[in-house]
Amino acid sequence: MSGTPKSSSGPDLSAYPGGEDLYRLRHSAAHVLATAVTELFPDVKVAGGPPVEGGFYYDFAKATPFAPEDLERIEARMREIVAAAQPFEYAEMTRDEAHAHWEKAGEKYKLHFLSQIPADAKVTTYRNGAFLDLCRGPHVKTTADVKAFKLTHVAGAYWLGSEKNEMLQRIYGTAFATQAELDEHLQRIEEAQKRDHRRLGRELDLFSIQEEIGPGLVLWHPRLGIVRHVLEQFWKEMHHQRGYQFVYTPHIASEKLYEISGHLQNYADIMYAPMQIDEQAYRAKPMNCPGHIMIYNARKHSYRELPVRYAELGTVYRYERSGVLHGMERVRGFTQDDSHIFCRPDQLQDEVQGVLDLHHDLITTFGYEYRCYLATRPHDKYLGSDEEWEFATNALRGALEARGMAYEVDEGGGAFYAPKIDIKLKDAIGREWQCGTVQVDLNLPKRFGVYFTGSDGKDQGGKPGELKKDISSQKVEVKSQDGKEGKLDHLHKDVDSKKLQSKDHEDHGKAPKNPTSKGINSKAKGSANFNFDLDLSFGKSNLKNRPGDHHGGFNFRVELSFDGIKAGAFRSVEGLAVSVELI
Repeated sequence: MSGTPKSSSGPDLSAYPGGEDLYRLRHSAAHVLATAVTELFPDVKVAGGPPVEGGFYYDFAKATPFAPEDLERIEARMREIVAAAQPFEYAEMTRDEAHAHWEKAGEKYKLHFLSQIPADAKVTTYRNGAFLDLCRGPHVKTTADVKAFKLTHVAGAYWLGSEKNEMLQRIYGTAFATQAELDEHLQRIEEAQKRDHRRLGRELDLFSIQEEIGPGLVLWHPRLGIVRHVLEQFWKEMHHQRGYQFVYTPHIASEKLYEISGHLQNYADIMYAPMQIDEQAYRAKPMNCPGHIMIYNARKHSYRELPVRYAELGTVYRYERSGVLHGMERVRGFTQDDSHIFCRPDQLQDEVQGVLDLHHDLITTFGYEYRCYLATRPHDKYLGSDEEWEFATNALRGALEARGMAYEVDEGGGAFYAPKIDIKLKDAIGREWQCGTVQVDLNLPKRFGVYFTGSDGKDQGGKPGELKKDISSQKVEVKSQDGKEGKLDHLHKDVDSKKLQSKDHEDHGKAPKNPTSKGINSKAKGSANFNFDLDLSFGKSNLKNRPGDHHGGFNFRVELSFDGIKAGAFRSVEGLAVSVELI
């Protein structure tokens, strides 16, 4: 039978980006890839190959790595298979028949997948040409429907995602309904490669990750360090204007703290192993929340004091498998903007709205567009009562609607302990990145016995709602660097040409309760500070070398402060005239 029968039990495709038709196309392209590979490399063993967002892949076990010229051969063979219009033929097997077939072929990976099929489920296969795969579908009718495709790259992948297993070779590709869509996608990939922050970090001397320090642990170099410093100063001013109090928590804490919070029970796999100090187990801090709660609990609070807003640029440490580490985007130690607001139930929606205002001002300051997603209670496992979840979710929804913000509902996408608003920003080439999160947690305060004294003089145990805000982190700062069109390259060129531009800023005076950021970037009207490196190096120079000279190269740092719209600076160094023009 060609194509996919309507009665077959296939995967749920409702959430696949692009819909079922695109899923079918890419799934079929993955089978065409596997067909070509097994024909060109008969000794290869086949694992699995699903469609993924943006394309598809297939994993293979091969004694030697695929070379770039191998990809060219594979893609050429794929085009021949497409031209042959091989039908995708659906069939069913008994479990014994399937086991005998793949055992004879020596396909241990397929035998594993066979063992995962429930005993009461059908064993279904698809064939095109000589390639038979254990598969639920769905597929297009023939290989001729797979016209616009491209293999992109090869990467290593551990079998079943575990570092304890062997490394397979994963060939990635993509496919679209039309050549125009494919060309547009490939152009986006090319633009993304230009903005690869790992390349920019190396070429512009911004950061490094060194074996002696450890994988996933980032060293910030001076050029990126000054960027971080400026961003942190801006962040502090924005939060101070809005009534946040700055706090600092230790990088390690007793394991008992994370037993109370529940992190040890639920997140032990991402926490670092305990350190024994004075016969007591300590852990590297994976979250900032418990520390902020302990600060709140250090004394009593009256209902009149609420809301209490704490903010910290807190460094946390979380274990990530080495196979998923990626520059500054997937790391093992990072600093995040982590704030917590303790408030009365009647204050909750206003506080959420204030956090959304702050998100908006911070994100749009850097020219980003963003979208909000309201993630609701998980369908299966969650903490707290249905009434508590409804109250917290309604507060988030009410704040979004009060600001007139468009949002999408992510049904069941909340954390097991709290609903949340996920804020995702778009970069210069349309990619969406997770940025900030706003959570209403009514469960963690109960675990720590958080309370306030009510108007009747009685303690309201576990009553303050904890509003969590995570706007930016080390990773998000990287997005702002590699996401915008030529952002860092533009900075580099400005320094080389010795021309800088400044915008006039306006001070709007004292901020209201939940103010916006307009006009708070500078203390005095028309003032600005610049920090930059000026590299004056020449291949040839008529200057005589003197002791201490850098063989004709002059490197120095200039820091300028100026008032007014136009200003100029002139300096002579060892007979070399340097002109810096400010426009």
